[in-house]
Amino acid sequence: YGDGCIGLKTPLSPAIHMGANRILIIGVQNPRGGETEKDLKMIQRATLGDVAGELLNSLFLTSLDQDLERVELINRTVAIFTPEQIRTDPDKLRKIPTLLIRPSRDLSCVGEKEFGSFPFAIRYLLKGLGVNNQKGWDLLSYLSFDRVYTAALLDLGYQDALAKKSEILEFFCEPA
Repeated sequence: YGDGCIGLKTPLSPAIHMGANRILIIGVQNPRGGETEKDLKMIQRATLGDVAGELLNSLFLTSLDQDLERVELINRTVAIFTPEQIRTDPDKLRKIPTLLIRPSRDLSCVGEKEFGSFPFAIRYLLKGLGVNNQKGWDLLSYLSFDRVYTAALLDLGYQDALAKKSEILEFFCEPA
């Protein structure tokens, strides 16, 4: 089962309602903690590109963490149920193992080095919104699907998956 999480307040719900017995979640937002690459350069005044990028982030990225937290709470609750309570539960609650994989880098920062190689029309449009190799990277990550940028994203995803290889194998090999 798959879902793009676009504007869905509970992105894990469709898979759960369709009967998934485990969920591999591939997020697109790196874990926030400490200063990010972007934070170190965002000392200047915010541009329209910065504001637009933050708005898109709040629209598309916030619901996954909240929904995952809800699933983990249900899993902890079900763990203390007796077999009888599980069997007779009117909501049919069940434990659903999850594995969340996130990018090791902020995806908006991946395009920073490639900005100069984007087609002229894209650079011109983005520069008009205040995006350059130092600002507006969140918006850049939503609008730029140039092959150089997407190749960098694919490479990051591949490297991150390799780094989590043992966790992924364990997740799919353990009984549900």
